[in-house]
Amino acid sequence: MYYVNKFLKFFLKDKYRIPLANFYFFVNDWIRKILNTLLKIVPKKYILIGGGNLVKPQIINYDHRFFGPDSFIDENFEIRFKSNSLKGAFLHCIILHLSDKSVERLFSEIFRVLKRGSFIRLWTMDIEKIAEKYIENDTSFLLYETGAFLKTPSWKNNNIKVDNHNLFTYNLCTYTLNEPKNKVRNKIRDVPNIFIGPPKSNQKKVNNLVKEKKFKELSVYLNSLIPSGVSTDGHKNSFTFEEIKTLLELAGFNDVNNSNYLDSRFKPFRKKYLDKKSDSYLYVEARKL
Repeated sequence: MYYVNKFLKFFLKDKYRIPLANFYFFVNDWIRKILNTLLKIVPKKYILIGGGNLVKPQIINYDHRFFGPDSFIDENFEIRFKSNSLKGAFLHCIILHLSDKSVERLFSEIFRVLKRGSFIRLWTMDIEKIAEKYIENDTSFLLYETGAFLKTPSWKNNNIKVDNHNLFTYNLCTYTLNEPKNKVRNKIRDVPNIFIGPPKSNQKKVNNLVKEKKFKELSVYLNSLIPSGVSTDGHKNSFTFEEIKTLLELAGFNDVNNSNYLDSRFKPFRKKYLDKKSDSYLYVEARKL
């Protein structure tokens, strides 16, 4: 939709183009709601956490941006399925948006609802790879491999430079200003004065914490800089493979592996609409034995 919208800008004035975009989102929203309602009658086999507006017959998708507050994940989160009832769980980069305690709760709930022998798979930002590229001053990697280029057009509204420092901190901590009621409109970046990016931070302090590999402390520092009263459901945390492994094992999972793109041991998870390809991602898979 972003590229269609950009193309239309050449031919249509905003007074014609914006109503067309609004109509598209209105229709898209209702089609998704109708499909989601109809597919509720289909028995669910898998759970997807943070899957955007993806609707598939045998998948229940928890994403509060598209499926309402019942999908919101926090320390009190509960999955509305019986214990030992689902065959697999897939997480789309969601743990970046959660506190350690919320991730711990999420993993425990997933363990509860999965049948024995089932897999959990997730992909998320590889903080060690991102930090390595930051130290190497690889601005191109931080801009394109992490997807930051999709949000940088909004940074000028808040006097944030598109440089190595801010591109790195964007991956650890983001907030939103002037967010539209229809969050899907962010997909086409067509909202006046919107800002989706990192807080202003002290580069020397960030450098020191990165060199010492104190990524948790760095996340806490960056989050403390976010202005009060703004949307903070963006990036707020970071994890190494060992930290994810520890949390999965604490929840009861075994056989935790550092995986690769589309390289799941569970055939139903080898789907491009589930995995996302990027050199900046960490792919982790575990099993409930």
